[in-house]
Amino acid sequence: MKKETLLFLMIPVLLFLSGNGYTQNKIEVDSVSISDSNNQIIYKENLVPFFNKLQQIKTIGAKVKILQLGDSHMQMGYFVEEMRNNFSSAFGLSSIGTIFPYSIASYRPFYVQSKVLAGNWEGKNYLNAETDLKYGVSGFTIKTINKNASFEITPKRIGAEIETGNEVIIYYQGDENTTLEISGINSFLDSTKKINATNLLSSKFKDSINDWRKANFYFESPVNKISVTINQTKEGSPFYIYGLQLNNTNKPGVIYNNCGVGGAQFSNLCKNASLSISQIKDINPDLIIISYGSNESYTSAFRYESYSKMINEYLVKVKQAVPNASIILTSPPDTRSKNRFPINSDSIGIAFKNVAQELNLSFWDLRTQMGGNGSLFKWLKNGLASKDQLHFTKEGYALQAKLLITAIFDTYNKTVDENEKLKLPLINQNFK
Repeated sequence: MKKETLLFLMIPVLLFLSGNGYTQNKIEVDSVSISDSNNQIIYKENLVPFFNKLQQIKTIGAKVKILQLGDSHMQMGYFVEEMRNNFSSAFGLSSIGTIFPYSIASYRPFYVQSKVLAGNWEGKNYLNAETDLKYGVSGFTIKTINKNASFEITPKRIGAEIETGNEVIIYYQGDENTTLEISGINSFLDSTKKINATNLLSSKFKDSINDWRKANFYFESPVNKISVTINQTKEGSPFYIYGLQLNNTNKPGVIYNNCGVGGAQFSNLCKNASLSISQIKDINPDLIIISYGSNESYTSAFRYESYSKMINEYLVKVKQAVPNASIILTSPPDTRSKNRFPINSDSIGIAFKNVAQELNLSFWDLRTQMGGNGSLFKWLKNGLASKDQLHFTKEGYALQAKLLITAIFDTYNKTVDENEKLKLPLINQNFK
């Protein structure tokens, strides 16, 4: 394929390190906002449908849905927070999308606070094989067998900004006669005023293996703290919640759904989440970003052929469910968990790239953009990686997201007129 010739515009800007999460003892360098010929989406032509949908935000006030699936790098929230910020600046953010009462399942990411109000709940994720607990796109399920049970959930952003929305969607399964009650408050306006939601739409989904239900609840005005109450006809009946969404029906822009599970491998999604395909179909995203590979980089059980076959088969099902969605597979980052070498990282990246080519998807090589094999140590020295050498700091995840945003926005800019081109994020070039 003929290489493109790019015109680079380099604008040195003094980086105020303390305002970007760095401390003053870090190396001070200029930041630049550039079109980087080495930071490119591979098979970028497959993103055109997504770019066309983005343009509709400005022309007809559309909502564009992004769904990111991955492991702890996504569940921690800092990567996705930076992605949301950049899409918000460029196109506006409609809502936070998927949320979950993670603390009930013993996970506590910063971007969702939740607590049990009544009853006993248990929760697990798709690191466990499915039993009566089935898993969907969120990767988590909570369960109660009490006649009456409830919990509270509050979605947040960095800086304690609380997200608001006027629609709550719940994926669940329970007895036919079970009722759901949803209420909320808007702490920005009146933290004492309870607002009850109206259930205007209920749906049932069934395939050859499983069935589940969906309920849409609407508030007259936006809320930012939600209470969910389950009322069953008898004690002992199991009730399951697979996921929730908080949306703004009246606000155009990007809905960035984040579904990460700490410790997850791609195989957990493929083998232990039998509800995921039907729920992805219901969300109907315009772009899916799939970011696995870190955890399976260390397993001796990894086999390239079976791994490639598994993700190929799963992604064929995803494409059948949402044929208009663009999909980006991202390679795992460079890591050295427990001072080990990630023996499978290269093979996983090759598998993702080959599957992307075969299925008309897109691919982005995060490890290469970090600086390649061994780059983790420079990230660690500069305060961008955590001491466990598997995860990254808030600043490190923000940098990774900026690299991906740069690749996406730079590709988008090649499809629009000069006056519609997006500003690329400033990036500290010292990390490589």
